[in-house]
Amino acid sequence: PTGWGIVYNELSRKPIISAVVRIFEPKYNKLLDTFVTDSKGRYSFVVGPSTYYTTYEKTGFGLLKLAPIDYSSAKESVVVNYDVPLEEKTSP
Repeated sequence: PTGWGIVYNELSRKPIISAVVRIFEPKYNKLLDTFVTDSKGRYSFVVGPSTYYTTYEKTGFGLLKLAPIDYSSAKESVVVNYDVPLEEKTSP
């Protein structure tokens, strides 16, 4: 990939290591790929022209779903690489 998205803590703005990022095809909710963020919170997916959604999760943080991601008009493969904040869960 030519670029990276970063998953980070919404409050501290620090990268989140080992967050699980998944990309799905929405019509059948088919999982296409999974990526675990690196030590800098980075991830990316290379996809073809279509519509997708992504989920972001890490223990201690809320689950985030980003949808729709519409690349249906793309002429060639594209990189999915959004910077995404995760909200830290607070203990009751």
